Amino acid sequence: MCEDTANFRSDTINRYSFTEKCLRGDFHEETKDYDLMTVVVLRLGSKGENSGDNAIRLLSKMFSLDLSYEEKINTLQNEFQIRVSREMSEEVLSVCNLSTGVYSKGYDSGISAGKMEQARETAYELWDMGMSNEKIAKAIKVSMETLKIWLEERAEMLVK
Repeated sequence: MCEDTANFRSDTINRYSFTEKCLRGDFHEETKDYDLMTVVVLRLGSKGENSGDNAIRLLSKMFSLDLSYEEKINTLQNEFQIRVSREMSEEVLSVCNLSTGVYSKGYDSGISAGKMEQARETAYELWDMGMSNEKIAKAIKVSMETLKIWLEERAEMLVK
C-alpha cells in the first residue's frame, strides 16, 4: 500500500503476477506451483479519500492524518456501514497512532537531515576560511570522523 504517491498514480490498484523465465538449464516448474504468487499495490494518494473504490477510500480515511479517531469511527459506521466493536475501536486507535507515528518519524527524519546538511555546508565554509578541523568539528558538534568524511567527499567533488 502506497499512502503518499504521485498524483498521477493516486487512486489506482495494480496486480503483478509471477511468470517463469528459465535463465539456465532446461527445468521448468509447473505453473500451478508458482502462479498463486501475486502482489497487489494500492496507491491511495491525494485522490484516495474521494475514490470510487471502497477499499482505497476506506484505507485512505483510516490512515488519514486529517481525520480524528472519532471521525474515523463515524466513517466506518456511517459511510461503510461497518459495525464497530470494542476490539475494532482499539484497532482504529492503533492505526491512528501508527499514522501519527509514521508522519512524526518522517518529519523528524527530514528535520535531522536538514540540520546535518546545514552543518556540512557550515563546515565547508569554515574550512574555506582556514579554520582547523578540530575547531570546525567542535563548532558544528560533529565527530572528527564525520568531518573528515565530509571534507574528503567535497575534495572528490571538486576534482570531478
